[in-house]
Amino acid sequence: MSVDSGGGDRFPQWSVQETREFLMIRAELDPTFMETKRNKVLWEVISTKMKERGYNRSGEQCKCKWKNLVTRYKVFMMHVEGKP
Repeated sequence: MSVDSGGGDRFPQWSVQETREFLMIRAELDPTFMETKRNKVLWEVISTKMKERGYNRSGEQCKCKWKNLVTRYKVFMMHVEGKP
């Protein structure tokens, strides 16, 4: 799976530490994500918090990373459970 969000420009791959930081921030905001359908602003909040921690990721990149992680998790769980 690609880490970039499309277009011709490639973004640096997410480090393990960056992904951990991202997941901690996303977890903090999880209740808010559950309350709202439109969450573009929340991805921007995550982007800002990532920048405060030294990681330069856009809201769109954060959203894409989350979708990739959820998809990989689902595929992994299907494999573990023995489903095709």
